[in-house]
Amino acid sequence: EGGGSVLRPLSSSYPQLIVHLLKDNSTNSIFDALMESYSKGFRFFNLDLSLTKDNRVVGFNSKEQVGFDLAKTISESDYKELIKLKLNHNLNLLDGQEIVEILDNFQGIYLMVDFKDDIENIIFRLKEIFAQNGNLGLLDFIIPLIHNLDDLEVIKSIYSFKDIMLSTDNLEGSNDQILDMVADSD
Repeated sequence: EGGGSVLRPLSSSYPQLIVHLLKDNSTNSIFDALMESYSKGFRFFNLDLSLTKDNRVVGFNSKEQVGFDLAKTISESDYKELIKLKLNHNLNLLDGQEIVEILDNFQGIYLMVDFKDDIENIIFRLKEIFAQNGNLGLLDFIIPLIHNLDDLEVIKSIYSFKDIMLSTDNLEGSNDQILDMVADSD
């Protein structure tokens, strides 16, 4: 039964595709790739988030935090080192302010966010960035992807996201056991 979630809408007017970013040869930033995908009708985007060593939220689109011309991860690097570099697929990073601008300026966009490191501090920092811009309600257009139920409790203690996705890839147990764990956690 739909209606309580953007992931279960009452009407079929919502696009139901979730995409990594589409990119043509002229695109050189995650922001541009996202806008290109938006212009093609996509509204749900997968975005990975991490904190830099100097506590800046950055968005990228990769299975790993590596992919730069650095031998260290995003969380081991300063923002100034990273912002000039290109990630795999030749894309620049997205910063926290750009995330606010995207959600504020492009109607109907939802970001399915996978936290690549310290989930608690990333959410605190996001909440702070959105509040500083007077747009705390835009956090409702972020759908956290979590990989365990401990993260669910952390998220719920910081912000009441309308939707949260649970990846069952690393959970042990049968489908019924996992559903029971999720039901018990609410």
